[in-house]
Amino acid sequence: MSQGFSKLEELWVEDCSDLDEIIQKNGGITLDKITFPRLKTLALQNLAHLVNFYDANSSLECPFMEHLHVRDCPNFVAPNFHRSKQVHLNDERHYNLLKKRYVPIMVFLTCE
Repeated sequence: MSQGFSKLEELWVEDCSDLDEIIQKNGGITLDKITFPRLKTLALQNLAHLVNFYDANSSLECPFMEHLHVRDCPNFVAPNFHRSKQVHLNDERHYNLLKKRYVPIMVFLTCE
């Protein structure tokens, strides 16, 4: 899975009411650092129990992060993406462009 992270540029997670972390620990193994070297956009929507992207004690590095969209995620604490430029938070114009581009072709995975 870590090879997929190296190529991921956009991630949209939506309508998973029981999800508390985007990446969950596997077998009790905790990573000190998670890196998404090409991730530019992260969109999180309707995630009522989401608190963290990953373990709160771990570092999340997204050096090319440009846009973060958070909607209806009342408990989510946005991480520090470890980048030199400011991340655009909830840019409505960018969000609408994403939605037009992806909603018709999205593949939905169920959260159970």
